[in-house]
Amino acid sequence: MSTVTLSQPINWIAAGCKRSFIEREFSGGGGAKFVTITPNDARELLANNPENRTMSGQKLAQYTADIKAGNWALNGEAIIVASDGCLNDGQHRLTACIQADTAFEALLVVGVRRETRTTVDQGIARTAGNVMTMRGTLNANSVSTMARMALAFERAKGRNFGRPSYLTTAELTAYYDANAEALQEAFRFGRRAPASASVLAQPTLFGFWAYLLPHEAGRAYLEQVMRGENIGKGDPAFAVRERIASMGKVARQTKTEAVLRGWVAFRNGRSLLSVKINGELPAL
Repeated sequence: MSTVTLSQPINWIAAGCKRSFIEREFSGGGGAKFVTITPNDARELLANNPENRTMSGQKLAQYTADIKAGNWALNGEAIIVASDGCLNDGQHRLTACIQADTAFEALLVVGVRRETRTTVDQGIARTAGNVMTMRGTLNANSVSTMARMALAFERAKGRNFGRPSYLTTAELTAYYDANAEALQEAFRFGRRAPASASVLAQPTLFGFWAYLLPHEAGRAYLEQVMRGENIGKGDPAFAVRERIASMGKVARQTKTEAVLRGWVAFRNGRSLLSVKINGELPAL
């Protein structure tokens, strides 16, 4: 690909850095160019990375997963090297390249002023919901939230879903694409919850529960939880409604534990007088 060259060439001798990769790609000095960065190239660039911010383990795990899976997108966001040879931006991507032991393509910009490093990464990161909205996905924010919880639940083998932030946008959009019809249908069910059910959960969480449970019997049980009609003491849905209503503001996983414990009793035809919460989701 063609290179954009800066008017002021870089004095690599003065820079005093390891420079075989950059000199190979930018023999005339600085500029901008799309390149393939190997793990060895990444090590060379990271060897000149002083005074950078502390790395985020969560972000590094996300980038590593995407690069290793081939989901990394060449989107124009640059790896930036200053005119003194030091890395201005890109330490997470380069470290992820090494951890994934996989090359990736990137725009490499070389030759900007070192002091400009404080001006990068000033924008708001795009969430999976943002990406789905841009793709025209119906109910994008809600179904992306459901996809995040569902994929985390599956990854944890049903033990929890409370900390799904490590999932990458690429993983979430791929999961949604593979389960779009079921996720949309479950959200439509959750959206049917009456206004009175808002003290129990929002439509997105009702939709997530509908997504987890078997369709016909699960919907029948959740209708009882949502509406509270034709049930009384001893009915699992009655016990679940009372338990969730008494919780106040708690994590989604805590409410989900109550709902799933009620579901197990409902499925097995057992009465349930109260719902005990112990911090573990029951096996479905």
